[in-house]
Amino acid sequence: MKNSIRSIESKLNDVQYILLAVMTSILIEIPLQGLIHLYEKYGGDLGSNYMEHSITFVFISGCIIGPIIESFFIIFLIWILKTKLHIKKKSHLLLITSAIFALLHYYSIIYIISVFPGCFIIVYSYLCYAPKKLSSFTVMLLVHIIGNSIEIMLSLL
Repeated sequence: MKNSIRSIESKLNDVQYILLAVMTSILIEIPLQGLIHLYEKYGGDLGSNYMEHSITFVFISGCIIGPIIESFFIIFLIWILKTKLHIKKKSHLLLITSAIFALLHYYSIIYIISVFPGCFIIVYSYLCYAPKKLSSFTVMLLVHIIGNSIEIMLSLL
């Protein structure tokens, strides 16, 4: 499996990888969004009033400021895991960082579960994907920004 993923990645340029990562994230999260709607419909509260703000605020904070801050946090977290906790294996770093990143989006356990795949893809983009021309940070940030932008646009429908 690892070799087949690497084989596909090696044939993609950075823009193609970014688009594939975003599309994969969205396609995985669409059915999980159904869990959120069921949860909210039958009495659950996510505890987030994020979408009650102006559309400008939502886009600036959710599509620009949030992804930039969270991307630096991901790098810092990976650094801590590597240097302070001596976790060296990429698969462990990927899973631990993704789980912590998903936990930062705590509105409910259902929400954490639904955002985990996207978090995994964002962290994978930094930690595992080998960019051709862009930096790992830029690839991760663009996957995050584009993914958040699409998610926010879909939530407005």
